[in-house]
Amino acid sequence: MVSVRKLLAKHGLSRIAAGIETAVKHSVELSIGRPWEGSTHRLGGRPNLPQAFEWPVWRDSPLAFVAQIELSQLPLIDGLGLPRSGSLYFFCEGGKDAWGFRPDDIGSSRVLYGTESLGLYPLREFPPDLPGPLRFDSVEVNPQLSETAIPNPDDVYLQSLDLNRQERESYYQVYEQRVERTMESFHRVGGYPDCIQGDPKLMAHLVSHGLYCGDQSGYREGKEKGLWPGAAEWELLLQVDSEGGIGMEWADSGRLYFLIHRRDLKQRCFEKAWMILQCY
Repeated sequence: MVSVRKLLAKHGLSRIAAGIETAVKHSVELSIGRPWEGSTHRLGGRPNLPQAFEWPVWRDSPLAFVAQIELSQLPLIDGLGLPRSGSLYFFCEGGKDAWGFRPDDIGSSRVLYGTESLGLYPLREFPPDLPGPLRFDSVEVNPQLSETAIPNPDDVYLQSLDLNRQERESYYQVYEQRVERTMESFHRVGGYPDCIQGDPKLMAHLVSHGLYCGDQSGYREGKEKGLWPGAAEWELLLQVDSEGGIGMEWADSGRLYFLIHRRDLKQRCFEKAWMILQCY
């Protein structure tokens, strides 16, 4: 397998090859499996939720259950620092009123951390007032450690490298080649977000500082305040693509990104995770 540095050098990117090589990340791809509502990694269905946990709500409405992950059965992702036991649960409003680009979207998504295995918890019934379109069908997802990923061309890390036009075009070609060769699923834990409209890590970071990112004003103000480099401190917890087979359609064939600051991940403060929705 050709190293990242050699691949970039081959495309005339020797100047940034060493920097990109140090920035590679590992992730786990989640490929779609059988329709099943078992106590394992899956999208949709009813969660194996601890009785002590209340179903998350936002503005008096229950959130949609998106996914659950059994951490002890997840391949080790170098550099991410996830707990090696317990379970994670992901909920969101569904994209009708909140996409994560406003500070007051807080609470429209939730990540819950259970310290025990999913198999110890019974299925939780949907809240009676959860709308039918947000009661997704259940499908198992199978985790597999992926090849190391280089930053997406829209990632804020690329901004720090001051690429000229030719370098940007060459880097995009390299990135597309690697994605086409390695990507089997756009559902993933860890690694770099597969961006649709800019870097969701940057958006999460700016919104966490109270900036509105529904237009360019928040980005400009964040850059003036020197906030942009802080986006590198955010990690991708879970990326969930639209999955029409089970009724998951995030806006116009969109994608969810559940993100968390490294500080909060280290302290297991999953309640501080932030979700961004992007679409085409």
